Amino acid sequence: MSEEQQIQVGGNIYNVSDLSQPCKELLVRAQNGQNALAAMGTTLELARIGLEVINLDLKKLLPTEDDETEVAEGESIQ
Repeated sequence: MSEEQQIQVGGNIYNVSDLSQPCKELLVRAQNGQNALAAMGTTLELARIGLEVINLDLKKLLPTEDDETEVAEGESIQ
């Protein structure tokens, strides 16, 4: 004897065989939407981390006050 497949939605448990085809299709679309949002969240987190790395590299490449040579008034840099 096989058990009927069940699904939980909003805290309620339903037998899949009792659901209409449009309802099943909407459940699939909702699950696909949840999966897409999770993937987008991961992508955005990776983009944020990448931006942090770029900013760290940029700070290393920017000149510091020690790197700048002071030019006396009236002198020019050649």
